[in-house]
Amino acid sequence: MATITYLSKFTNTNTSTAPTAPQASQLTTQVAQVFFLDTDTQAIIVHNWGVLLGPSFATFQWPLCSVIKILGAAADFSWATNFTWGLTNSNQVYLNKPVGTGTGGTYIVYMQLPISYMAKA
Repeated sequence: MATITYLSKFTNTNTSTAPTAPQASQLTTQVAQVFFLDTDTQAIIVHNWGVLLGPSFATFQWPLCSVIKILGAAADFSWATNFTWGLTNSNQVYLNKPVGTGTGGTYIVYMQLPISYMAKA
């Protein structure tokens, strides 16, 4: 399992603990650093926006997720095409990658909500 460090400004420090629902309700963007070994296949990134997203989260595909590779191994070719995302509940996303030499590295994951969701908090 990958190592997650949450970089969002909910505690003013980097932490391995995801934001609580009250903390998350104040954020429209969350940022997490994900470190994968070559043998890791999944990162579970907790955002705790479930109260804001409600039961229709899967219909609208929120939060929007994007990833940037900041440190990697030798195989930097087409790394982004190897990822798949999963939204199986309203409080976390799954980032999946294949196992293989050179597939590990450090990635920054951005999760965003539309500003209109803040009105629900």
